[in-house]
Amino acid sequence: ELMLICVPAVPESGKYRAPGNVLQAIRKQAETGTRDYLASVAEGLQAQGLSVRAIVTGSYPARTIVEVGKREGVDLIMMTSQGRGGLDLLLMGSVAQQVVQLTDSPVFILPINNELEG
Repeated sequence: ELMLICVPAVPESGKYRAPGNVLQAIRKQAETGTRDYLASVAEGLQAQGLSVRAIVTGSYPARTIVEVGKREGVDLIMMTSQGRGGLDLLLMGSVAQQVVQLTDSPVFILPINNELEG
């Protein structure tokens, strides 16, 4: 089985001074869009005969990926990476780097080449 996991890019309301209902509405919209996107990806993979499950959860990407991986007993975590380096990596960190540090599972990282994007 292939699990597609996506963590919405909207933090939980406790981290900001904005009204909780505003952040909840933004988060709900992000979750809906993410679920729709993952459903379409899963559909394409299922059409090729793969068993696929899509999961949208969490607020902190690295921690969520590791927790879901541990709970589900995954054999491999495969993820993409922006290939950030230098000062960007130092200041912002890398989700892929954090996952590698936090998990006991093997991690396969597929770099994304931004120059190829349209």
